[in-house]
Amino acid sequence: MKPVRMSFLFIALFSSGGVVHAADVARVNGVGIPEIKVEQLLKANPGLAGNPQARQAAITNLINTEVVLQVAKKKGFNKKSDVRAAIEAATRQILVNAVTASYLEERPVSDSAVKRRYDELLKNMPEEEYRVRHIMVGTQEEAERVLNKVEGSDRAFAEAARQSLDSTTAARAGEIGWVLPTALFPEVRVALAKAGKDKPVIVQLGQGWDVVELMDTRKAVAPKFPDIKDQIRVQLQNEAIQAYVNELRQQARIELAE
Repeated sequence: MKPVRMSFLFIALFSSGGVVHAADVARVNGVGIPEIKVEQLLKANPGLAGNPQARQAAITNLINTEVVLQVAKKKGFNKKSDVRAAIEAATRQILVNAVTASYLEERPVSDSAVKRRYDELLKNMPEEEYRVRHIMVGTQEEAERVLNKVEGSDRAFAEAARQSLDSTTAARAGEIGWVLPTALFPEVRVALAKAGKDKPVIVQLGQGWDVVELMDTRKAVAPKFPDIKDQIRVQLQNEAIQAYVNELRQQARIELAE
């Protein structure tokens, strides 16, 4: 699972305050924008590092965000129940991502493990590849709302995918792309095979919920190791996280309401 990369707006929603510090790079209606926010943006968006105007672009985005944020607060959007629920769900997912990222950092997937999995995939390679798209959300209720909204509509799926907690695929209308079924979580693979093409379904994973859809299939061609090694590494990381979550569940005292 890749950590979710926060947008300029989302970072500002959680870090904006009313105290003006000496290290402020700008002020918006008296509200200071501290230097640390600029540093956080540049660190969270490595693609900006090579841009000579990156710092000014970050400051401009922070100013734009603060202007909109002040309007949101003035109109009371931060007190609306649906907005507060969305913020809470996003906060929970960010904390989950922080824990899992730390876990993987302490237990990195080795190159030899990636190569062993590649050899296993070739030995057991299926005849078809799947073209898959998905929308990651924080709760089952959100997944059900998204499913009702996107069924039968490519446009609705693409629009809903923009809010996906998986920021990488959110920018691609939710598309994961062409993958071998064996590269997917078993729960996802089984659900897609059962549903068939163009029928989004809800799948619960250890750290969240997915609305996932099989867009198309084609005859599988054996991929070369350099082309698939990163994908395999992500799969092994996901499996490690799933095992970690299962271990935490076994250690926890869980009481289900009757």
